[in-house]
This record gives sequence, C-alpha cells and structure tokens, in this order.
Amino acid sequence: MRRLCKLREIYHIDLSFRGQDTSYLTHGLHSFAAKFPPQLPQLFINKLTEPGDVILDPMVGSGTTLVEAMVSGRKGIGVDIDPLAVLISKAKTRIVEDLREIRCVCQNVLKGVGSALFRGEIDPKKYMDIFPRETRIFFDYWFRPETITELALLINEIRKVENPNIRVILETIFSSIIVTKSGGVSLARDLAHSRPHRDPGKRVESAVVTFRYKAEKALKALKELRDSVKGAEHEEPSVIRGDAKELPLPDESVDLIVTSPPYAVAIDYPRAHSFPSFG
Repeated sequence: MRRLCKLREIYHIDLSFRGQDTSYLTHGLHSFAAKFPPQLPQLFINKLTEPGDVILDPMVGSGTTLVEAMVSGRKGIGVDIDPLAVLISKAKTRIVEDLREIRCVCQNVLKGVGSALFRGEIDPKKYMDIFPRETRIFFDYWFRPETITELALLINEIRKVENPNIRVILETIFSSIIVTKSGGVSLARDLAHSRPHRDPGKRVESAVVTFRYKAEKALKALKELRDSVKGAEHEEPSVIRGDAKELPLPDESVDLIVTSPPYAVAIDYPRAHSFPSFG
C-alpha cells in the first residue's frame, strides 16, 4: 500500500527533467543512444526502495540506473547483451580510491604512443593486417589513415595495462573518443543517435589529443563519484553480460526493476556500437 501511494505521488511529477544537468558524476563518461536522464531512475529508486534494497536493470545500456542505485546506497545489478554496454557500465560504476594510479597509467599509455610516433611507426597498414577484410574496408571508409594509426597505437598500449579495473576505464575512454554525437575522431556525423553519415570534409581532431582531454574529464568524473559515496554504505554494482529474456537471477531476488528498453525500431544500436572495433 505504501509503495502504491508513492507511485501515485510520482504520477504528478514532471518527468521530462528539462534543463537539468544529466552528465553529473560519471553519467557523461560515454555517449549512448537514447539513454534516459539519471534523474528518472533516481526518483523511482528513492521513492520506492530503501537503502540496502536490490535494484535491477535488465537492459542496462550505459549504466545510468546502476550509478544512481550505488550513490543511493542500494545494491545494483545490470544485465545487457551488448559488450559495449557492459564495458561502459563497469567503468561508470568503478570506485577508484587512488586516482593518481590511473593518471600515471594514462601518462604511460600516451608516452608509449608518443614514442612510437617519434620512431616513425605511422603506417596504418601495419595495424590493419590483423583485421578481416570487411573490417579494414570499414576503417578505411570512416577514418582517416592518420587516425587509424593513432587509434591502433592507443589500443595497443591500453592492452598492455595489467590492472583490469584500470584497463576497463581506459577502454571506455578510448571508445568515448569515437562514439559521440558528432562522431568523434571518425568522419561520421550523428553517431550517438545511430544515424551516421560520412562527411569527408569534417575537421577531425588528433585521436591522441582527444584521448588525453577525455581522460582528464574522466578522472574528474570518477573523483566526483568516489566523493559522493564516501562514508556511505555502498558497493559496486554487479554488471553481467546476458540476455534479458533469460536473467541469471533467482525469482523474487530484487526489490525494484528500473530500465529503459531499447528503441528497437528507431535506433540501430549495432551500427553505432560497431565503431570502437579496435578494442
């Protein structure tokens, strides 16, 4: 009965959240097609559950529900069949106590790329041969040769990172420089909405410079997330790669389900998410 009363209260609230900041904490870490504003799951979680309750998002997307569950002192569980969604959700909910370690690793990655460029390792064919022919055609169409080289050097250095918790964050930053509304370092436009079209005249920033900029933004966001849960009861959510139709959970094991189902007809998610293929 209490929960029903709370639901009636919610019905009278403006759920558009126009004009509100939707990129606080780690919500702005990575673009994602048709994600809902974080204020929406925040409202339902705070109104309908208590600290310690279990919140499930069976189609977790970019992890918006999980971030809000965590900072609200709830246990979050996210499931998604999309490997990019799983990657982003893990990175966005990572509590990093020592951010200096991530900064140091980022600097080493950039140093490794800089050394390779200084040595003249700039032939994109060198990095393309490991991919199937269809993938190479895809890269050639959407990226300039110098961008392919920089992206390949970046992901090669990121793969050398031994700490998996740090590597998942760097892989997400890497993906974020490609999957953006304007297409990031690719020649695509409107990539985040999965309606990309090629613009050969597009001004493309250096992938290395863009990665450095995005890494600094990510560090600030991760610090904000860490500080928001300091001293509070919290735990990192569970992020599972799986099918929403066959959830790996026992019956009656969650207190609330909050999700934003994919716009199956309107948005071509695989097309947009195929771009970070270097990873």
